[in-house]
Amino acid sequence: MGHDTDTNCVDGCSKHEPAPDEHGPLALTRPSAYPHAYPAFALILLAAGLAMANGMGYNCGNLRQYLLHGLHALDPTFLANDWFATQTITHHSAFSAVIAIIGSITRLDIAFGIANAAFAAALVICVHLLATKFYKNPIVVTAVAVFIITFSPRNMVGWTSIMQSYFQPSTIGGVGLLAGLTCLIYRRYRLAGLSFFLGSLFHLHYMLWIACLAGIVVIVNLREIRIRRALYVIAPIALAVLYHLPFFAATRSADQAPYAAEATRIIQELYAPFHYRPLTWGVEPFAQFAAILVAGAIAVKMVPQQRRPDRMTLSILAAITGVIAIGMLLTIVVRVDTVAWLFPYRVVPFLGLAAQIAVAGALAGSAQMPRP
Repeated sequence: MGHDTDTNCVDGCSKHEPAPDEHGPLALTRPSAYPHAYPAFALILLAAGLAMANGMGYNCGNLRQYLLHGLHALDPTFLANDWFATQTITHHSAFSAVIAIIGSITRLDIAFGIANAAFAAALVICVHLLATKFYKNPIVVTAVAVFIITFSPRNMVGWTSIMQSYFQPSTIGGVGLLAGLTCLIYRRYRLAGLSFFLGSLFHLHYMLWIACLAGIVVIVNLREIRIRRALYVIAPIALAVLYHLPFFAATRSADQAPYAAEATRIIQELYAPFHYRPLTWGVEPFAQFAAILVAGAIAVKMVPQQRRPDRMTLSILAAITGVIAIGMLLTIVVRVDTVAWLFPYRVVPFLGLAAQIAVAGALAGSAQMPRP
């Protein structure tokens, strides 16, 4: 009789021993104590950690070039006699306008550091939303995914990444595409269109692949999406295309035609072969990408998601995979300069991110499995 247990006791404690105090000081350390505040606080910590690990640099990398037109617009005496700053049309005109506006208000280095941190936070939020969609313990999956992202090679095939250590147009394009695809999975079509618009407005390559991927996904799922909601997605992208039309027209003008072939050769072979000439990259980046995909596939097979991907999600993954596969075929097996110029490797990090989330989900799921 002395060993009977109370139904209110925990872990078989004696009825003469007090059960753990559900409202005592130790209760404050349990996530259940603050069911809404705990995930939010964890996400803030994860976002801050990724922002610091990713970097908040300024005046480095490609940004040195992208700053020139904006700084000249901010101060016409800056490089007033420079041919590039004064006589060429920038292909990131929206970004140059932002530079001029922000530079007139505050210091650019501080603003760009904050912006890169904010976009890192947006990436973490997207990862958490995707984890929430497919896993039962999304905050743990998000934490593991952020850990994997932090310690994985930043650049994948074609020197591509969703973010770099400094804020630049491709940061807006990459996070804009990721946010738009995440919104499509959640059927938030207006937000998807807005995200796609921002990504397309600030980066030409992303505009092309946003239009391609969004178009494929909308067509495949048109029966569900319907025409009106499809317009919420497609119309903002079309507006961004219209914005960039003058630049496309200028590059295809008659006075540019005699120099087009040589300009293409200079850009693809001398300026940025790491983007446009995959036969010069060696085996390492392809092996790294293959390893990430294999790990993701094994993770899905061994510890599947608690919630199966729906048609929308599968169509997004299939569209990205198709772009990458066709791109590799037409830039490696058969060399087509036009395809190389379109740079299909731009979407490689998004398939890599899907594999990283799958691995994180498997690790978190296996840790919670009952031991035999």
